[in-house]
Amino acid sequence: MSLPYTRLYKTGDRVRQLADGNLEYLGRLDNQVKIRGYRIELGEIEAVLNQYPNIQTAVVLAKSDRLIAYIIPNSSSASSKIRHFLAEKLPSYMIPSDIIQLESFPLTPNGKIDRQALSNLNINSQEQQLVSSTAITPTEEILLGIWIEILERANINTGDNFFELGGHSLLATRVVSQIRQVFSIELPLRNLFEHPTIKELGLIVDRQQKSSNKIPVDITIVDREGELPLSYAQQRQWFLHQLEPDNPWYNISTAVKITGSLDIAKLQQCLDILVERQEILRISFITIEGKPELTINNAAKINLSVVDLSDLSTKEQREKVKQLQIDDARQPFSLDKCPLIRVKLLTIDANEQILLLSLHHIIGDGWSMGVLVEEIVGLYVDPPALSRSPLIKGGWGGSIQYVDYAAWQRKYLQGEVLDRQVEYWRSKLADAPPISSISPDYPRKPDAQG
Repeated sequence: MSLPYTRLYKTGDRVRQLADGNLEYLGRLDNQVKIRGYRIELGEIEAVLNQYPNIQTAVVLAKSDRLIAYIIPNSSSASSKIRHFLAEKLPSYMIPSDIIQLESFPLTPNGKIDRQALSNLNINSQEQQLVSSTAITPTEEILLGIWIEILERANINTGDNFFELGGHSLLATRVVSQIRQVFSIELPLRNLFEHPTIKELGLIVDRQQKSSNKIPVDITIVDREGELPLSYAQQRQWFLHQLEPDNPWYNISTAVKITGSLDIAKLQQCLDILVERQEILRISFITIEGKPELTINNAAKINLSVVDLSDLSTKEQREKVKQLQIDDARQPFSLDKCPLIRVKLLTIDANEQILLLSLHHIIGDGWSMGVLVEEIVGLYVDPPALSRSPLIKGGWGGSIQYVDYAAWQRKYLQGEVLDRQVEYWRSKLADAPPISSISPDYPRKPDAQG
């Protein structure tokens, strides 16, 4: 038998052929992985780590979307110093987000490092010597607790970079929110980007506390009768929607895979309770004399849309799911229609479903979407427990909702506080050119506003 080609190209990918002829990717035969779009040779990182003077042996593994380095040290060394060493020799996407110090590696019967057993180790175990340090000041200790909770990791050093530990803009927003709540100060988000370690940020927090910039956190429940306030973020979103009402740029979407049998009627009941718990899901925005007004529809309901894909082939299902996700994410919302959230259930078979959720940014963000998913799961698994103890402050039963926060924000940002904000931006824009030097594509209309 002669081969039709003279060359055979081996990718190193491990796959299996499905019944419909498609190939399913299972992983790599070598130590190459793909993290956040980058192809990475784990052996290359291990080789650099083994060059560090205080490291005896190093193994690097990929778990989910993170790189984890397991090391056996000759002597204790801070993770921040190891990261700085790696940063001099490797690009940022190849620097592990976790550096875990062990006394020994698990071995196979042949005496080789058991990478599977190493991957299954509980990194929060007491037996492992995590590379971390104790916060020195009370402020640093509180910040360390906030980082541990939000980043969901224990091995944090006060000199570690927040973003090197896996932090991103949404998590940074949560950190600043927690700092605002605990220390009662207004800390600009940019401070965390400019001072991304606990050591540096602690100094900023201490300085803010000594100044007169403490925020009076006295949010109270406002009367729902009469005109209700929009937050400044909501007002901004409304304005952008007026410019391009059919633009889906500010849609926030996610997909949740559900495995096992699902009671659709029970899921609909969970959504009904969710809308009752979260007032933000019952609001819409109408325009009166060119200005936005917020309205609350207490009869609002999320209608669960069900799409049955069980009769399609595996290939057709994948293509249909992808297209439905895209279509749902791109479908614009009308801000005067309530609710500003859509939920769609795609049925793959009796034991697999995909839940699509989309909402407009005017009622939530990426963090909010995660909270909503948690609430739906909690209501489905244990409705009585969740109704007794809301997952977030702002549930039902007369507790604080987003409208109450908007009212507080409007009350707080006035007078001297507002003047200070305005003066800040005036100083920043003092040297800005009065007229743009960029030539427009089309001549400006004489009656153009803004």
